[in-house]
Amino acid sequence: MSTAIEWTDETWNPVVGCTKVSQGCKHCYAKTLHDKRHKAALEGKRMHPQYLKPFETVQLMPDRLSRPLHWRKPRRVFVNSVSDLFHEDVPDAFIDQVFAVMAKTQRHTFQVLTKRPERMRDYCNARLLGLPLPNVWFGVSVENQAAANQRIPLLLDTPAAIRWLSCEPLLESVQIAEYLRNPLWNDIPSWQEPAIDWVVVGGESGADDKARPFDIEWARSLVRQCRVGEIPVFVKQLGRHPVAREAGVVVWPEYDLRDKHGGQMDEWPGDLRIREYPKTREVAAV
Repeated sequence: MSTAIEWTDETWNPVVGCTKVSQGCKHCYAKTLHDKRHKAALEGKRMHPQYLKPFETVQLMPDRLSRPLHWRKPRRVFVNSVSDLFHEDVPDAFIDQVFAVMAKTQRHTFQVLTKRPERMRDYCNARLLGLPLPNVWFGVSVENQAAANQRIPLLLDTPAAIRWLSCEPLLESVQIAEYLRNPLWNDIPSWQEPAIDWVVVGGESGADDKARPFDIEWARSLVRQCRVGEIPVFVKQLGRHPVAREAGVVVWPEYDLRDKHGGQMDEWPGDLRIREYPKTREVAAV
């Protein structure tokens, strides 16, 4: 289905449902939407059968596997926008089928995002035998420094054409410089290859009383790191409650945005109006 997610063209959900694993999941948009429709389904309203079960029940949707085969125009496809392909309740055999479709449709670029990078790494190293699909980008969610420290090294151990970070909802300032590629830094111990190829940044959206504040200096810090690291960065949104500070004092408090996502770029500071994509590059066995 088409999508309002700015960094992709299409969503493809052969799996629905998930369970929370970290602070980034606290106000999950997919759960919020599913819960509303689940309640409606239980009240007898006509809804898709997937909403008869709670969001925490992971459901396989084999009838959706073939959808990318019918999309003739090349597009960027976000895989499982309302689930996690590497959730423990998704069998390896079903993940195999998802990868088979991605391998058959290399005109599309598939963006896979997970909060379970250990399983992603283990699956890819065992199943792909070190040869990444050139049209599949693997990413991990990074909402705070603890998530960065735990998930990024596992992502770097995963064979991939493109490795990316979704720093959304960003909940604090995060340092990722040691994971970026820059020849000028090759004299420091933490410089490494492979490295991160793309970073998406965003604040938390949603209901006014739930979305957590987003300090725009957190976004600026990531942009600076990406500039030095010579990688593209995509500022997706400022969230529902963007704030700015000077000397620790809030000078730009939350305010009424035209949409609850804070996604109207003309409302942003000019230096954050950045939406770049990584260039596809040749991949080889690792």
